[in-house]
Amino acid sequence: MLTTLQFSYVLLGIIMNLMSLLHFRATGTYYTPTRPGAGIAAMATYGICALLSMLDSQWPFRITMTVLMVILAGGGVIKHLATGSPGQYASTGTRWLAVLINGYGVVVTAFVLTVSFFEPGG
Repeated sequence: MLTTLQFSYVLLGIIMNLMSLLHFRATGTYYTPTRPGAGIAAMATYGICALLSMLDSQWPFRITMTVLMVILAGGGVIKHLATGSPGQYASTGTRWLAVLINGYGVVVTAFVLTVSFFEPGG
């Protein structure tokens, strides 16, 4: 179930970036300042790291997810809220959608990390 939550975040992020790419091809502007290729690569990296939860030792998973959570919070949420100029977004809606998707990723990652410390054999 926990991996499903993580992959739902990956799927949302990839869909958002694919939509941004299609929007760029139609209008010449991306949804957000994040280039879709970089966004898709980041989501794929997160997905690969999520698979580390299947190892016998949970420490590689915990370490990579902690690093990714800090990056998500700083680069995904705070960047879109504090440092991103509204003019860098296709609309107010796409800006808030980026914040919501990345916020969801932070919450899911924090939840999965917390649970990993209480699982048997963890």
